[in-house]
Amino acid sequence: STYIGKIYATHNWTLSTAAAKRIVHFVAEFACLRSNSDVDFDWDDFLDKFLKFLITGSVDVNRNARFRACQIISE
Repeated sequence: STYIGKIYATHNWTLSTAAAKRIVHFVAEFACLRSNSDVDFDWDDFLDKFLKFLITGSVDVNRNARFRACQIISE
């Protein structure tokens, strides 16, 4: 099981569909945000690591983890 699946398993979150969609939208928007004022922050490195994390989650044994990871990727 991957890290994202372990998060779901240990916290046992039950989110409504609307709440989950808002979280997914927020995470997707944040991941795509690039600010010229943040010269010390490497956005490409962050996005690369974040997408690798989501791709790992997309093949998790936990159905909810797979679904949410794929949902964030699709945004």
